[in-house]
Amino acid sequence: MAKIEKGRLDGVWGMRTRTAEELRAWAEDLEAQIRDPKNTDDPKWLQRWADRMRRLADKKEKSLEHKERQR
Repeated sequence: MAKIEKGRLDGVWGMRTRTAEELRAWAEDLEAQIRDPKNTDDPKWLQRWADRMRRLADKKEKSLEHKERQR
């Protein structure tokens, strides 16, 4: 599996193109790969990225709630 580049999730591009639900689903897919016996990727690496995507999803939801309160 190709590694996720840092710039693909961070910043404006990643926040605008992916919803929080998509980020959480992606994190779940990575965690499923950890449990797969055929997986050749480092489980610690996969878990770090899954955690990072969940944090981004939380931030995105928080920012959307903030925008709603501002209106």
